[in-house]
Amino acid sequence: MLKLKLSAPLFDLLPENERQQACSPRTISLNPGSWEEVTLEIQKRFPLLAERVLTTSSNLTTSCVLAVNNDVIKSGYTSLSFHNGDEIAIIAAMAGG
Repeated sequence: MLKLKLSAPLFDLLPENERQQACSPRTISLNPGSWEEVTLEIQKRFPLLAERVLTTSSNLTTSCVLAVNNDVIKSGYTSLSFHNGDEIAIIAAMAGG
């Protein structure tokens, strides 16, 4: 399975039953696959989260950052492919320097 880690405010957007089934604090399991497959699963299972973090073209909004296995990914989401054991995190972007 693919692990998706979320900040507390984003985790609170998940349905109650999904929050209760989290595999570790604020971490949920997704099916591995391409970026498109993963974002489709997020849209179907977690529509409130999808509204907050995804654009209509299934990219992350500018208010979010994606980390894959602790590496920040700044662009090229559509070419990503995720495998069993990978961990992704959606993090609120911070303004400033």
